Amino acid sequence: MHRYELLFGVTTSDALFTLNDKQLEYGIESEGRNRIISDFVAANYELHQREIFSAIVTEYTDWQVSFSRNLLTYGVTVAERS
Repeated sequence: MHRYELLFGVTTSDALFTLNDKQLEYGIESEGRNRIISDFVAANYELHQREIFSAIVTEYTDWQVSFSRNLLTYGVTVAERS
């Protein structure tokens, strides 16, 4: 039996429109990810924005990958936004 990684979820809206074609295909670097998360937190939360931002970044950072090669695929970024 083969094993495949799968990201599955249900959302009320799709966030793919926030990424361009290059980002969807190759992923984004941490600076771009942080900008997207920061915008999301600012738009959705009035209080404790720094703490919420830090919690999201900590949860979705792949600590197994070295800092210089920490590229995120669009699936993880979309999961953060959804």
